[in-house]
Amino acid sequence: MPPKKKAAKKKAGKPGDPEESPLDPAELNKYLELQVQTLQRKLMMKTEDALRARASENELRSRVMELDRDFNEEQQRTFDITSDMTRQYKAMQEELLNRINQLENTVADQKEDLDKAQQSFEELKRTKDEIIAGKDEQILELKRKMEEMSKEFANMLKETLEKMTERIELTNNQWENEEDSPMMRRLEEFSLTGNGVAASS
Repeated sequence: MPPKKKAAKKKAGKPGDPEESPLDPAELNKYLELQVQTLQRKLMMKTEDALRARASENELRSRVMELDRDFNEEQQRTFDITSDMTRQYKAMQEELLNRINQLENTVADQKEDLDKAQQSFEELKRTKDEIIAGKDEQILELKRKMEEMSKEFANMLKETLEKMTERIELTNNQWENEEDSPMMRRLEEFSLTGNGVAASS
Protein backbone atom coordinates (compact mmCIF):
# COMPACT_ATOMS: atom_id res chain seq x y z
CA MET A 1 0.00 0.00 0.00
CA PRO A 2 1.34 3.39 -0.74
CA PRO A 3 1.99 5.64 2.29
CA LYS A 4 -0.72 7.92 3.43
CA LYS A 5 -0.23 11.63 3.00
CA LYS A 6 -0.34 13.69 6.15
CA ALA A 7 -2.73 16.56 6.15
CA ALA A 8 -1.01 19.92 6.20
CA LYS A 9 -1.53 21.80 9.47
CA LYS A 10 -2.28 25.46 9.26
CA LYS A 11 -0.30 27.79 11.50
CA ALA A 12 -2.20 30.38 13.39
CA GLY A 13 -1.11 33.65 11.87
CA LYS A 14 -0.65 36.91 13.71
CA PRO A 15 -3.43 39.41 13.64
CA GLY A 16 -3.15 41.62 10.68
CA ASP A 17 -1.39 39.01 8.62
CA PRO A 18 -2.89 39.38 5.11
CA GLU A 19 -2.53 35.65 4.46
CA GLU A 20 -4.70 34.85 7.47
CA SER A 21 -8.33 35.54 7.82
CA PRO A 22 -9.11 39.04 9.17
CA LEU A 23 -10.00 39.49 12.85
CA ASP A 24 -13.25 40.84 13.93
CA PRO A 25 -13.25 44.40 15.38
CA ALA A 26 -13.42 43.27 19.01
CA GLU A 27 -10.33 41.10 18.76
CA LEU A 28 -8.47 43.79 16.82
CA ASN A 29 -9.35 46.37 19.45
CA LYS A 30 -8.14 44.09 22.20
CA TYR A 31 -4.93 43.38 20.36
CA LEU A 32 -4.27 47.08 19.83
CA GLU A 33 -5.01 47.85 23.49
CA LEU A 34 -2.42 45.23 24.45
CA GLN A 35 0.07 46.80 22.09
CA VAL A 36 -0.62 50.25 23.54
CA GLN A 37 -0.21 48.97 27.09
CA THR A 38 3.08 47.29 26.16
CA LEU A 39 4.35 50.46 24.54
CA GLN A 40 3.23 52.53 27.55
CA ARG A 41 5.10 50.19 29.93
CA LYS A 42 8.20 50.43 27.78
CA LEU A 43 7.81 54.21 27.66
CA MET A 44 7.41 54.35 31.42
CA MET A 45 10.51 52.18 31.86
CA LYS A 46 12.49 54.33 29.45
CA THR A 47 11.22 57.46 31.22
CA GLU A 48 12.25 56.07 34.62
CA ASP A 49 15.63 55.11 33.19
CA ALA A 50 16.01 58.61 31.73
CA LEU A 51 14.98 60.21 35.03
CA ARG A 52 17.42 58.02 36.96
CA ALA A 53 20.12 58.84 34.43
CA ARG A 54 19.29 62.55 34.68
CA ALA A 55 19.35 62.34 38.48
CA SER A 56 22.67 60.51 38.37
CA GLU A 57 23.97 63.07 35.92
CA ASN A 58 22.80 65.94 38.14
CA GLU A 59 24.30 64.28 41.19
CA LEU A 60 27.54 63.65 39.35
CA ARG A 61 27.56 67.21 38.04
CA SER A 62 26.92 68.51 41.54
CA ARG A 63 29.69 66.30 42.90
CA VAL A 64 32.07 67.51 40.19
CA MET A 65 31.17 71.13 40.96
CA GLU A 66 31.70 70.47 44.69
CA LEU A 67 35.04 68.82 44.03
CA ASP A 68 36.02 71.66 41.73
CA ARG A 69 35.02 74.17 44.41
CA ASP A 70 36.95 72.21 47.06
CA PHE A 71 39.94 72.03 44.73
CA ASN A 72 39.85 75.77 44.11
CA GLU A 73 39.54 76.45 47.83
CA GLU A 74 42.40 74.07 48.61
CA GLN A 75 44.47 75.61 45.85
CA GLN A 76 43.79 79.10 47.20
CA ARG A 77 44.55 77.94 50.75
CA THR A 78 47.77 76.32 49.57
CA PHE A 79 48.68 79.48 47.70
CA ASP A 80 47.99 81.59 50.80
CA ILE A 81 50.05 79.27 52.99
CA THR A 82 52.88 79.22 50.45
CA SER A 83 52.79 83.00 50.15
CA ASP A 84 52.81 83.41 53.91
CA MET A 85 55.67 80.93 54.33
CA THR A 86 57.59 82.66 51.56
CA ARG A 87 57.03 86.02 53.24
CA GLN A 88 58.13 84.62 56.61
CA TYR A 89 61.17 82.99 55.01
CA LYS A 90 62.20 86.24 53.31
CA ALA A 91 61.66 88.17 56.55
CA MET A 92 63.72 85.64 58.52
CA GLN A 93 66.40 85.66 55.84
CA GLU A 94 66.57 89.44 55.89
CA GLU A 95 66.66 89.47 59.69
CA LEU A 96 69.44 86.87 59.75
CA LEU A 97 71.43 88.80 57.15
CA ASN A 98 71.06 91.99 59.20
CA ARG A 99 72.10 90.11 62.34
CA ILE A 100 75.11 88.63 60.55
CA ASN A 101 76.11 92.08 59.29
CA GLN A 102 75.76 93.51 62.80
CA LEU A 103 77.86 90.70 64.27
CA GLU A 104 80.49 91.11 61.57
CA ASN A 105 80.62 94.86 62.26
CA THR A 106 80.85 94.17 66.00
CA VAL A 107 83.66 91.66 65.46
CA ALA A 108 85.47 94.12 63.19
CA ASP A 109 85.11 96.91 65.79
CA GLN A 110 86.27 94.64 68.59
CA LYS A 111 89.22 93.48 66.50
CA GLU A 112 90.12 97.09 65.80
CA ASP A 113 89.83 97.93 69.51
CA LEU A 114 91.92 94.86 70.35
CA ASP A 115 94.58 95.90 67.85
CA LYS A 116 94.62 99.41 69.33
CA ALA A 117 94.83 98.00 72.85
CA GLN A 118 97.65 95.69 71.76
CA GLN A 119 99.51 98.61 70.19
CA SER A 120 98.96 100.71 73.31
CA PHE A 121 100.20 97.82 75.46
CA GLU A 122 103.29 97.35 73.29
CA GLU A 123 103.98 101.09 73.36
CA LEU A 124 103.45 101.21 77.13
CA LYS A 125 105.71 98.21 77.58
CA ARG A 126 108.38 99.79 75.38
CA THR A 127 108.08 103.06 77.32
CA LYS A 128 108.30 101.18 80.61
CA ASP A 129 111.39 99.29 79.44
CA GLU A 130 112.96 102.54 78.31
CA ILE A 131 112.17 104.18 81.66
CA ILE A 132 113.54 101.20 83.58
CA ALA A 133 116.64 101.15 81.40
CA GLY A 134 117.07 104.89 81.99
CA LYS A 135 116.61 104.48 85.73
CA ASP A 136 119.08 101.59 85.79
CA GLU A 137 121.56 103.75 83.91
CA GLN A 138 120.94 106.63 86.34
CA ILE A 139 121.42 104.27 89.29
CA LEU A 140 124.67 102.99 87.82
CA GLU A 141 125.79 106.55 87.18
CA LEU A 142 124.88 107.55 90.73
CA LYS A 143 126.74 104.54 92.10
CA ARG A 144 129.76 105.42 90.00
CA LYS A 145 129.62 109.04 91.17
CA MET A 146 129.15 107.95 94.79
CA GLU A 147 132.17 105.67 94.51
CA GLU A 148 134.20 108.49 92.96
CA MET A 149 133.00 110.93 95.62
CA SER A 150 133.79 108.36 98.31
CA LYS A 151 137.26 107.91 96.92
CA GLU A 152 137.77 111.65 96.61
CA PHE A 153 136.44 112.17 100.12
CA ALA A 154 138.79 109.46 101.43
CA ASN A 155 141.73 111.03 99.63
CA MET A 156 140.80 114.48 100.88
CA LEU A 157 140.39 113.12 104.40
CA LYS A 158 143.71 111.34 104.11
CA GLU A 159 145.44 114.46 102.85
CA THR A 160 143.80 116.55 105.56
CA LEU A 161 144.92 114.12 108.24
CA GLU A 162 148.39 114.02 106.84
CA LYS A 163 148.56 117.82 106.81
CA MET A 164 147.15 118.02 110.31
CA THR A 165 149.64 115.40 111.44
CA GLU A 166 152.49 117.35 109.92
CA ARG A 167 151.32 120.53 111.60
CA ILE A 168 150.87 118.84 114.88
CA GLU A 169 154.31 117.28 114.63
CA LEU A 170 155.79 120.70 113.86
CA THR A 171 153.87 122.28 116.68
CA ASN A 172 154.78 119.60 119.18
CA ASN A 173 158.49 119.47 118.50
CA GLN A 174 158.91 120.67 121.98
CA TRP A 175 157.30 117.54 123.26
CA GLU A 176 159.79 115.15 121.75
CA ASN A 177 160.32 113.41 125.05
CA GLU A 178 156.64 113.06 125.75
CA GLU A 179 155.87 110.18 123.46
CA ASP A 180 152.95 109.04 125.55
CA SER A 181 151.12 112.33 125.50
CA PRO A 182 147.28 112.04 125.10
CA MET A 183 147.29 114.37 122.11
CA MET A 184 149.60 112.18 120.05
CA ARG A 185 147.69 108.98 120.86
CA ARG A 186 144.41 110.54 119.80
CA LEU A 187 145.89 111.76 116.51
CA GLU A 188 147.38 108.37 115.81
CA GLU A 189 144.03 106.65 116.54
CA PHE A 190 142.22 109.18 114.38
CA SER A 191 144.74 108.67 111.57
CA LEU A 192 144.33 104.88 111.75
CA THR A 193 140.55 105.22 111.75
CA GLY A 194 140.70 107.47 108.74
CA ASN A 195 142.90 105.02 106.87
CA GLY A 196 140.50 102.22 107.71
CA VAL A 197 137.55 104.22 106.32
CA ALA A 198 139.48 105.04 103.14
CA ALA A 199 140.50 101.43 102.70
CA SER A 200 136.91 100.18 103.20
CA SER A 201 135.53 102.68 100.65
